[in-house]
Amino acid sequence: ERWLREAKAQGVRALETLRGSVEKAIEHLGRGFLQAAANKSLHGKLRSGELTMEGYFHQLLRLVYRLLFLFAAEDRGLLHPPTADGDARRLYASGYSVTRLRGLAGSIVGSAHPDLYEGLKIVMRSLSGEEGCPTLGLPTLGSLLWSTDTLPDLAEATLANEHLLAAARELAFTSRAGLLRPVDYRG
Repeated sequence: ERWLREAKAQGVRALETLRGSVEKAIEHLGRGFLQAAANKSLHGKLRSGELTMEGYFHQLLRLVYRLLFLFAAEDRGLLHPPTADGDARRLYASGYSVTRLRGLAGSIVGSAHPDLYEGLKIVMRSLSGEEGCPTLGLPTLGSLLWSTDTLPDLAEATLANEHLLAAARELAFTSRAGLLRPVDYRG
């Protein structure tokens, strides 16, 4: 009974920590997309009201959910089907995985280059597509989370590495006594 109470208390504390991390991640992403001069379409839709602030927020939240899903799926070894080619898995791990992204987030601030988000967009398109991406060993997931309709404005936008890494850092690490500690998404 004591263990059950402790597990519940830890779960509540983790949820509270994650809630704040999600809010901060949304802020980093939202600011990053708005600061990118190349996102003229996004800026125009927000100015005209075609995309409301609520709609923008929902797309940002969906992007955060996708990151959290990928963190958990990779940590649990569930992203690739058992039949995925070993070379494809290695290519994914070395250039496209969120495990790599989290490692970078823990060690560098990032720059104005958008290459990390471009890689993430390839992963997201692969998971939402009809055929997945055999080159990266990715299946198609076909759920609402991965539907192309849920990120219509962010799927074509650009995002500087510094903002993506800041968001990933918020979701992938906790800070205690000034030290970053990785969040375990296996459990």
